[in-house]
Amino acid sequence: LAPYLDEEMFAFSVPTDTLAGELVLGGVDESRFVGELQWIDVSTPHKYWQAALTSASIGAQPLGGSAAVFDTGTTLLVTTEANAWAFAGAIDAWCYDWVNATSSYDVRRCAEADAAAPFPDLVVAPCGAGDDLVFRFGAVEARVPRDQYLYGQDCDEALEFRDCRGVCWPNEYLSWIDDGYCDDGSAGIFLNCPRFDCDRCPQYDCIEDAADDACLLSVAADDSVGTWILGDVFFSATYVAFDHGNKRLGLAPLASGPAPVPAPTAPLSPEPS
Repeated sequence: LAPYLDEEMFAFSVPTDTLAGELVLGGVDESRFVGELQWIDVSTPHKYWQAALTSASIGAQPLGGSAAVFDTGTTLLVTTEANAWAFAGAIDAWCYDWVNATSSYDVRRCAEADAAAPFPDLVVAPCGAGDDLVFRFGAVEARVPRDQYLYGQDCDEALEFRDCRGVCWPNEYLSWIDDGYCDDGSAGIFLNCPRFDCDRCPQYDCIEDAADDACLLSVAADDSVGTWILGDVFFSATYVAFDHGNKRLGLAPLASGPAPVPAPTAPLSPEPS
């Protein structure tokens, strides 16, 4: 296709609540982003769309990593185990760790869990919790807002129930575990405080309104990647142009997303050792 394109470039945007997803060959669609594209160099041309990462952080919590791969074929944000644990702790999330020996989940605050253990697949936090996730590529800064890295659940209240922290589970799980009371997680995931009156177990931090305030974390951990992989969670806030001819990436905010801006000149917090 290259001989028929105006430029050796393609651009990608994922579907939003108001716009369909789009792939543009040979240029960009300026109606899909705000402002000017901010350009960063690709560090591994002809292999991955990877760029050198100056820093990453969530609120005041610095996160490790020296590179980021921009991958439209990945759904989540993927990072190291250490970063995932630090991320979850920074937003006061709850971790659901499956325990084979008891055929149940060990449920506890991620900040209090064993960070040497594998990061769990199921992590829940209040939907309003957490600051923007910030990536800095030299002089360019891109943000993933909390409503992108946390996503809500479509819970069918007729067929599912919510546990103390708002996670949806099928009703048949209640009879399977025979858990008719609130508890601290030792009996598994089936902590149906809204059904069995949350005031029976206030010491276990039942959220005030589970139906409106429980979101799941869109972050996966994999030490084998050795870097960040920025999937659709990142693209849901940022328009990305892939300039093959000049070996660079252009970043701009989607029409409804936050803009990449020049990084602050103040010294950044050191990465965790």
